[in-house]
Amino acid sequence: MRFKFSARWIAPHETCMGLLILAFTLLPVGSAQATLKVLHAFQGGSAGDGARPVADLLRDSAGNLYGTTAEGGDNQQGTVFKVAPDGIETVLLKFDYDDGDTPVAGLIADEAGNLYGTTGFGGAGGVGAVFEVAPNGAETLLYSFDSNAGLGWHPSQRLLRDSTGTLYGTAADGRLNKDQYGTVFKLDPNGTFAELHAFKGGADGAYPSSPLLIDRAGALYGTTAEGGSGYGVIFKIMSDSRERILYAFPATAYSPSGLTMDRAGIFYTSVQGGDHGYGGVFKVAADGTGALLYSFRGNDDGANPNPGLILDKSGALYGTTASGGGRCVKRMGGGTIFKITPDGSETVLCVFDGRQGRSPAAGLTIDKKGNFYGTASEAGAEHFGSVFKFHP
Repeated sequence: MRFKFSARWIAPHETCMGLLILAFTLLPVGSAQATLKVLHAFQGGSAGDGARPVADLLRDSAGNLYGTTAEGGDNQQGTVFKVAPDGIETVLLKFDYDDGDTPVAGLIADEAGNLYGTTGFGGAGGVGAVFEVAPNGAETLLYSFDSNAGLGWHPSQRLLRDSTGTLYGTAADGRLNKDQYGTVFKLDPNGTFAELHAFKGGADGAYPSSPLLIDRAGALYGTTAEGGSGYGVIFKIMSDSRERILYAFPATAYSPSGLTMDRAGIFYTSVQGGDHGYGGVFKVAADGTGALLYSFRGNDDGANPNPGLILDKSGALYGTTASGGGRCVKRMGGGTIFKITPDGSETVLCVFDGRQGRSPAAGLTIDKKGNFYGTASEAGAEHFGSVFKFHP
């Protein structure tokens, strides 16, 4: 079974980056809310199917969706799940701490249908693990982080896999008693683990905050939530492990999360702050100049954008906000799905109202027909989150 992240996953050897290019046109929105469909509402509980999905989804060529829940399962330590196009859910794996605990990152897959991911806790060392799940649900623990080993711990971002089967990722915390600001690592198919870079917390960045991208030369790109001028950076790790800072964020747009890059070398990321204090979408040109493309106002247009922006062929960006979408007296709305055009104009495509889900915490997956798929971390029928499908 062939896997892809959405309409088409362009592998690193096919283009300069592992990019997502979508070749569809969205129609104007009428009654957007009526087109949001819950495919699965999580039940939670110790014997349930999972709870609190906070990561983006992986979609295969047959339309099956794969993801993780941060809680639920027999031990309340998270699950790996599959949701078929008809909404039927299958729990592929329930974590039991020894094999991992609290998976908060999305999954990737190889051509054989094996899934790869990370947990922030658990494993042999108790501080996170890299795992593989076969199509039949059999798990292999590929690596356990160990705080005593001093090579980083608490991985929380989606992995990257190159054409040789080598996995790349980041750990949120760094070395023991030194440079505890996160690491970039690789894991070879034979199980050899290597640290590529340990962030020092200064100009080079601190606390990596996005899944990695890779180019043809094997260089890696990502963001950190802090460091640089104090507000986060976009970094590049060369194939020889040397680091280069491509951009240091200003105080007005800080803590970048998630990273998207187009064919021209332009970066896009979600940030906190912005002109109104509710976050924004930031653009960094190939020449290293940066500016806010859009600042959320915190009312009908949304607030607190999530990582994981998706770029279409026309240059428009699609994503979610964790809150906003309505002028509520006591609290903000339950989040939005939005579109931002290259000129910085925003359109709210959908507002979450709690019945279908609330507070999405990750980006979207899109198919060739323009259907969006994602997760809401709260609400749903049983108040443990949901998997949804949306078509404008």
